[in-house]
Amino acid sequence: MKQIHLFGDSHTTMYNQLSDEIDFKIHFLGASTAYGLISDHSFTHSFQQIQEIIKDLDPDRDLIMFAFGEIDCRMLIYFKHMRDSVDLIEVIDLVLDRYFSAISSVKEKGFEMVVHGIIPAVRQETADNLKFYGDEKTRASISFNFNERLKERCLKEGIKYFDTYKLPYLLSGEPPLIPVSVLTPDRMHVNPAVVPIAEDFKKWLKKSGLL
Repeated sequence: MKQIHLFGDSHTTMYNQLSDEIDFKIHFLGASTAYGLISDHSFTHSFQQIQEIIKDLDPDRDLIMFAFGEIDCRMLIYFKHMRDSVDLIEVIDLVLDRYFSAISSVKEKGFEMVVHGIIPAVRQETADNLKFYGDEKTRASISFNFNERLKERCLKEGIKYFDTYKLPYLLSGEPPLIPVSVLTPDRMHVNPAVVPIAEDFKKWLKKSGLL
């Protein structure tokens, strides 16, 4: 089986334990967005970092997984919707167009690509140290629609997709918000010591033929 390289934002840290259990490596790229991934002006220079890393990888032995989009759903999409007077779904599709440009760029190098879905939106009052745009219901809807449309694109392109919205312990309400009880003390990230997300992710990798 190939070594799995997971590139993403801080939500990748919920899988830190897997590096000791399976052939799995996390590449944390800071506060990177799906929208800014292909931008030459991104302050995280995330795609440049990805390109630098994958030039030493081999499509025959390495698999690439992306996990971006939570910051887009929490901040960027609603901001662009309000600033530019553009429908939210149109902004989501714009973000996904740019995200898929980065995905396609890696895929064209011969690598098998896998995409990890975003977690549901967190309750605003549970993370008051972070920046939000839009009320809870709006952000929950943005995250849900982003996840669904990203999943549809992946299925259309034949890209395996890990759908976090299929994990019932991450869902509360309609449209779903993530329960406070499953978060780390920063009240923003899933706590793998509280819910079995790392184990469920590993099971999905095996079921998908990736382990």
